[in-house]
Amino acid sequence: MRYFRCLVALFLLITSPDMVDCFCRADDSPPATVSSTGSGLHADIFNGRDFNKKVAERVDPNIDFNFGRGAGDVDSTNDDFSIRWTGFIRVPRAGEYRLITDSDDSVRVFIDDKLAIDKWKSGRKRQECLYTFDAKPHAIKVEYNEFTGPARIHLRWQIPGRKEELAIPPDVFFLTRDDAAKRGGKPIKAEKNKGLLCEIFADKQLKRKVVERIDQKIDATFGDDEPDFGVSRDGFSVRWTGWLQPPVAGFYIFTLLHDDGARLWINDRLVIDNWEESGPATITLELQEGTQSIRVEMWDAGGWSEASLHWEQVDGFPETIIPPSAYFRTKPPREKSSRER
Repeated sequence: MRYFRCLVALFLLITSPDMVDCFCRADDSPPATVSSTGSGLHADIFNGRDFNKKVAERVDPNIDFNFGRGAGDVDSTNDDFSIRWTGFIRVPRAGEYRLITDSDDSVRVFIDDKLAIDKWKSGRKRQECLYTFDAKPHAIKVEYNEFTGPARIHLRWQIPGRKEELAIPPDVFFLTRDDAAKRGGKPIKAEKNKGLLCEIFADKQLKRKVVERIDQKIDATFGDDEPDFGVSRDGFSVRWTGWLQPPVAGFYIFTLLHDDGARLWINDRLVIDNWEESGPATITLELQEGTQSIRVEMWDAGGWSEASLHWEQVDGFPETIIPPSAYFRTKPPREKSSRER
C-alpha cells in the first residue's frame, strides 16, 4: 500500500508538485501542534548521516516518532537521513529523572552540552540514564541517524515518584531559554486515564501475551522490526482496547490502514473484518454523544507490518489519525450535556 501511494505521488509530481506531500509523508499527517504550555523543539532534517545537507526544518512538539520509512518530510530520503532537535527543557519539579530512548537507528542526547545518552550505532536498542534536573531551564539536543529499514525515535522518561514510562510531553519543551523561564516549570496535569491498553502476543490467535503497555493512539509502523523488545518481528498480534470520545455526535468515516490482517469493533460491534488480508478498510458510522468502547486487533505474518486508525467527520474535519485526546483506557465519567447544564 505504501509503495502504491508513492507511485501515485510520482505521477502527481509531473502535474502538481504540491500534492506530493499528501502521499509520501511517513505518517500521512503533519507534525502535531505543540501544547498550550510548551513551544516545542526545533527540528533540522538532513539527507545523509553527517548533518551537512539540510533539506527541511520544522517545530516538533516532542520526540515520539515511528517514522516507518522516511523522516516524515517530502525532501528527505527514505533511508540514510538524520534529524537534530534543539531547544530547552524545564521539568515540573526538581529531582532525579530517568531518561529513556528507544531508537532505530542511532541516537545521542545532550543536556547542557553534556552527553547523557550515547547509542551511536545501527540497529534498534533501548538506552537510559539518570539525570538530576533543577528547576531552571536546561539546553537539550538530540541527534538521530537512520541507516536503512524501519525508522523510529522515542524520548521517554520516568519522573520522580512515578513508575510509568511515558513520552516526555510537549509541555516541558521550549524553543528559547527565555520562553522556558517564563512559561515552564508548571505542574503537568496527570492524565492517568488517557490512551489505550495495548497487548502484544507471540501468535496470530492473541493467546500468548508477552507485552502489555499503554499507547496514546493507534499509529504503529513496525516495519520489518519487532513491535516491542523481546517480541519476534514476525508472527505476532496486537490488541488495543479502551474508549473513544468523538468531539460531537454525528457521522464519521473510519479508515484502518493495516498490514497484515486487522479488525475493528465499536461498541462491541465488529465493523471492519479484514483478518485475512491487508488494508486499508473504510466504514462510515454514526457515533452518539459521549464515549464508545473500541477494540482494534492486528496480526503480522512476516515482512512489513503496520496499523493506524484514522477518522473523518462527514461535512466536518478532514481525515486524520485519531488523536490521543480522543482515547481513554476506562470509561470516563459522563459529562452533562448542554441541555442539562
